[in-house]
Amino acid sequence: MAEQVTVGKIVHVQGGRGECQAAIVAHVHGHELVNVGLFTDQGIATPRTSVRQDERPVGERDVGTWHWPERAVPTASTTIPPEATRGARIGA
Repeated sequence: MAEQVTVGKIVHVQGGRGECQAAIVAHVHGHELVNVGLFTDQGIATPRTSVRQDERPVGERDVGTWHWPERAVPTASTTIPPEATRGARIGA
């Protein structure tokens, strides 16, 4: 079952030089059309309206369209064992 786009979901917007920018969905117009807050590399959000979905492979996507972020496959070096977090305090 495909993931449904809803308000608050994180998506990527395709840039003009092949890069992706993070965005948060602010409004859903339909199955493939959304308004987003697009984040610059400085962390500043700018609005983009009526952004169309494009799930084609990297290199084939149209500039200014949104797609789901690519999922990284965890490896042994990136996985934290549960025992490493026991007793940990946030901000310690």
